[in-house]
Amino acid sequence: MLYINKKMAINQTIGNNLKAARLEKGLTQNDMAKKMGILQPAYARYESGKVQLNYEQIQELCDFLDITPNDLWGYNSI
Repeated sequence: MLYINKKMAINQTIGNNLKAARLEKGLTQNDMAKKMGILQPAYARYESGKVQLNYEQIQELCDFLDITPNDLWGYNSI
C-alpha cells in the first residue's frame, strides 16, 4: 500500500510541475494536447496525476516545454 501512495504522490508532483511549466510558457491544455496528438481531456489527466507517463511521453513533454525530466520530478525549480 505504501508503494501505491508514493506512486500517486509522484504522479501528482509530475502533474503539478507539468502544469506550472505549461502556464509559464503561456500555453493552454488544449495547446499541449494538440502538440501531443491527443484530446484535451486526455492531457488534463497528465496534469491531474491520473496517468503514469512513459519515457516517450516525458521526453516529448519536456521537449515541448523546454524543461528536463528533473524539472518534472521536482529536482529543479521551474
